[in-house]
Amino acid sequence: MEHAPAQRNSRYPWLIPVAVLCLLPLCFLGYGSDNDTYGVLQFGAQTWRMHVLATSRNPGYWTYEAVVYALSSLGGSLLSNLGSLAVSCVALWRFLRIAQRLRVGHPVLMAACFVVTPVVVIAATSTMDYMWSLLCLVLAAEGLFDDRPVQAALLGGLAISFRGANAVLVAGGYAAAIGYEIYRRRGLSAGAVKTAISGIAAAVLGCSVYVLSYRLAHNTLAFMAPMTGPASLWTWKGYLGRFLYKGMYAIGPLAMVVSAYAAAVYPWRQRREPDSEHAKLMAISAGFFLSNVALFLKFPIEVSYLIPGIFFFLLLAGATIFQERRWLGFALFAAIGSLNLVTPVFAQPNIPGLATSARLHIALNAGTLSADVKTRRMFLGCEDAICWIARDQMGHH
Repeated sequence: MEHAPAQRNSRYPWLIPVAVLCLLPLCFLGYGSDNDTYGVLQFGAQTWRMHVLATSRNPGYWTYEAVVYALSSLGGSLLSNLGSLAVSCVALWRFLRIAQRLRVGHPVLMAACFVVTPVVVIAATSTMDYMWSLLCLVLAAEGLFDDRPVQAALLGGLAISFRGANAVLVAGGYAAAIGYEIYRRRGLSAGAVKTAISGIAAAVLGCSVYVLSYRLAHNTLAFMAPMTGPASLWTWKGYLGRFLYKGMYAIGPLAMVVSAYAAAVYPWRQRREPDSEHAKLMAISAGFFLSNVALFLKFPIEVSYLIPGIFFFLLLAGATIFQERRWLGFALFAAIGSLNLVTPVFAQPNIPGLATSARLHIALNAGTLSADVKTRRMFLGCEDAICWIARDQMGHH
């Protein structure tokens, strides 16, 4: 089904090259600032160069460690980071194609909002697995959109092999696809059964790589234990506080305000009834988004965990609350982009990184990207976790 206005607006070949030109310089700043990056480098080399089975952390990051070992062996941090940038560009291209199908009013503007999101900028220019797994999730979603069960199973399984937690998102997308099919057919149908079988295949394919983790854990399920730190951090207040406060910085507090205003003024009652294809795409996108939010509620640790949710939120919001008023889209773009340069904070933890409580504290800190660039410079030249720990300790003295 074609929708000429959305199709016309989505043809902006300059967006991806401009994004590459803006992000490319960051790829020259070493592997990145995240300690997990250096664990991936160290244990990937141990597995593939020294042939001693090892992984950086639970539940096992075997697929990404193999990818990073291959890229870094051929071209060091630059090639590894360019790999992240390349898959990010493909994800951006798919964003525009999905936006066309969802009849997003201003697809390029919504795509630009995704590009300038701080956690996306950092993940797209560092040696991190987030954008690799995002692309797999997006391609799996498109398989569900188009009733291509083999594509959905293969890419969903690959997403799970990159990040075990992606199983929750894949399950959310499949549940939405099956639920919509049952709702549309008013009962169980062959299409719903076919999708369910595809989901089982995705789970089997994705989980097969974790046989290595099972063997490494002496044939136990110890590898499934989450690495979340001391239990004292995870009271119900700790969960809720981290979920709300950290989740706010997925797109930033100003962007949250803009989105809330857009939702308040959107004419929900006048919205025309969607056709079956549009409704299906919206339902599956919502399934991926809501499952990511649910996962973050369970593990509110890194804001980067919400990158898939940001992707699908911007698509859903672009098809609804940001559908008509272009100025609201520009306001959202400015609000998200400003978070790279300056970060408004509203709380101060009692122990940074290990907080059990916090007090009200309003201030303006360095932006997320600005702070990350400063930290990345500190780790230039590091290629393993030992170097990262040593530099990190030097930086705190």
